[in-house]
Amino acid sequence: MREQNRSAFFKSGYWTFMKTELRNAGPDDADALTDLFVSARRIAMPFLPDLHTYEETRWWMEHIVLKTTDVIVAISAGSPVGFAALRDNHLEHLYVSLEAQGKGVGSQLLQSAKTAAGGTLSLYVFQKNDRARHFYEKHGFHCAALSDGSFNEEGEPDAIYLSDKTWEAKPC
Repeated sequence: MREQNRSAFFKSGYWTFMKTELRNAGPDDADALTDLFVSARRIAMPFLPDLHTYEETRWWMEHIVLKTTDVIVAISAGSPVGFAALRDNHLEHLYVSLEAQGKGVGSQLLQSAKTAAGGTLSLYVFQKNDRARHFYEKHGFHCAALSDGSFNEEGEPDAIYLSDKTWEAKPC
């Protein structure tokens, strides 16, 4: 990932921001990131089926996510509280622990991913995940298309979001 200035990214008297440090993930992060992924996903998207065991998810995190994407981890008080996984200009994953949600961690991770990607990102988000859709729209993303879910293993309809303004926004 490209080096970037992360100091004092968020300063506001209105919002309470969590003091975090961003760093690149490594193989030793697989357990903590799996825990974070499983718990954040269950809380944020209870409509999704549990398709894999914890052990399968742990293997996927170590052998697929950490080896095929650039993963940045948000650390607070010595523990991971969020992570973003980027493949080229596509944001594969962005998850934040329940305790860190609403405290600027997701915004910090998203900004870091946008910077690493050169400013243009695409991502998929489940159509039912209203909170995530609002989060991305608040950060300048727009819905480019809707999908019926036939391309994801959950079979759940999703939306494709882009940060690039050259695409015309669709009524999603």
